[in-house]
Amino acid sequence: MPSPLSASELLDFAIPIWTAESAMNAQDAYKWLHQATRGAEHALSDIDEAFTKLEAEWNSLSAPFADEPLWQPLRPDGLIGRLHLRPFKNSGGSVIDLQRAFLNSSVMFDSNDEFLYSAWIDLGNRLSASPCGNLSFTDWRVLGEHLQITGFPAMSHSQTYRAAHSPAYRILVDVEMKNLLRQTGK
Repeated sequence: MPSPLSASELLDFAIPIWTAESAMNAQDAYKWLHQATRGAEHALSDIDEAFTKLEAEWNSLSAPFADEPLWQPLRPDGLIGRLHLRPFKNSGGSVIDLQRAFLNSSVMFDSNDEFLYSAWIDLGNRLSASPCGNLSFTDWRVLGEHLQITGFPAMSHSQTYRAAHSPAYRILVDVEMKNLLRQTGK
């Protein structure tokens, strides 16, 4: 079991990545924090629907983008991350194996609401001192008000981020990602 990660360590890892990303805004930063602290449990409230969506997305994938990574860790300890579907499929990955890994990951990862709240508050404190790329304190505050009313739910990427990246990934724990990559010879 990895040692506990602090909100500060998570942000020290994520903020340089966010700052380098011109399409990243407060909604996308929140999505990252939500995934890094809560995993993908929300996506599996209806397993059949989640698998149907994955299969439809899988069947419509284009070739990978030139700069698209196969794996993007969301935390400095690498415990959880995004497995990008286009490069995974291109490397010979199986959608059936991915479904299993996705389901296993949602069960294996320990979701932590307090960690999410702590990281979100820490981000606001940092943004109140200085913006980070496209992330501003004003945008953080406006989104934060919405999150408090709605209970800090999972959210989609922003329109700007979707237009720039057409994100296609699934959240996996590192153990499941490594098992999948072994199966494809990566």
